[in-house]
Amino acid sequence: MTAEEKRIYVDLARLNAESAQGRIQVQWKIVLSLWAAMGLVLWYVVDKNVDVPAWFALPAIALYWVTAVLVITPAFQTPHETDKAWQHHFMAIAQGRPSEAPKLRRPRWDIRTLKLPWPIAQVLITTILAAALVFAVLR
Repeated sequence: MTAEEKRIYVDLARLNAESAQGRIQVQWKIVLSLWAAMGLVLWYVVDKNVDVPAWFALPAIALYWVTAVLVITPAFQTPHETDKAWQHHFMAIAQGRPSEAPKLRRPRWDIRTLKLPWPIAQVLITTILAAALVFAVLR
C-alpha cells in the first residue's frame, strides 16, 4: 500500500470519528433542551402552585419520556456505532492489518443499542425528571 493510499484511509477514519463526535454533540443539545423544558414545566407547576389535571399531564409526560428514551436516544446510537466501526476498519487498513467491512448488527430503533454510558445516563436523567413531574402533578 502506498503512502497516498494510507493517507486516504486515515482521512476516512478521521471523517468517521468527526461524524460520530458531531452526532454526540447534537444529541446532547437536543436532550439538554428537552431537560430544560421539563425543568421549566416542573418549576412552573411547583412554584406557581398550578393545578394541572392528571388526565392531561400524565399522558403528556409519558409521551415525552417515550420520545426522549425510545426515539431520540436509539436514533443516534446506531449511526454512532456504525461510524465508530468504519473508523476502526479504515484505521486497520491504513496500518496494514486485515479488516472486514463492518456490518450493521441491529436495526436502527433497537433499544439494545443503549450500551454506552452517556445514553444510559441520558435515559436515567430523563426518567428522574419525568418521575419528578409525575409527583408534582399528583401532589
